[in-house]
Amino acid sequence: MKSAVALVAAAALAGMAAPVDAKCMQLELRPHVLNTVATVTPDGGGIVVGMMGAGLDDKTERTEDLPTWRIRAGKSMVPPAITTIAPGLVVYSLPTATRGSGDLVTGKRTRLGSLSRIKAEFGPLVAPRVIAIKHTDENMGRWKNVDTLVELDGTVPAGVVALVLFDSKGTAITWGVANAGAAAVRVYSSGHCDVSNGTLPPTIGDKVTLAWVGRNGRQSKATRALVVVKAAE
Repeated sequence: MKSAVALVAAAALAGMAAPVDAKCMQLELRPHVLNTVATVTPDGGGIVVGMMGAGLDDKTERTEDLPTWRIRAGKSMVPPAITTIAPGLVVYSLPTATRGSGDLVTGKRTRLGSLSRIKAEFGPLVAPRVIAIKHTDENMGRWKNVDTLVELDGTVPAGVVALVLFDSKGTAITWGVANAGAAAVRVYSSGHCDVSNGTLPPTIGDKVTLAWVGRNGRQSKATRALVVVKAAE
């Protein structure tokens, strides 16, 4: 039987998939593991999984397989604890009753990542240092190009896997994969051939905040409120 928690996670990851134009290369949403090792502390942590578009020949797990994922601890196979960070972005962790360590595995028992529990707590990651949040929203005839790029003061620090954008009410609405050393992170992109993972774009003039997600699945401190500006044409 599929656990209720796993079904909720599948729904959170999948979002609402948008139709793709027949002229596009076929894409589908699939879960991608963003970190394969995590330390779980009393304040959280785990394996970060993001739903992203992939070609049909992609070897990653399929969305429909998510409810079969389990934590393997010794001889036990139990449902993982799941926390939603943003639409299409969740953290898989050790359930409270699981002590020590365990592996996140697929229904076919393929290991996706390893987790270990410790009693110590880590200090929070430093908030992102941002130069500007630049947004593009343009009509391209039969389709629209919508893009949000966060330009950093410096580069993506080591140990970070994603950047999350929150609206003025503190609700996470979109996110992007953060590559160490990059000077910018694209937190939203919707073009001709994209499929939706449930994220929503900000609009020009919105006041938003940003936070990192570290490779242990914990969030950084948030930035101060920042205004989204129009990207130069």
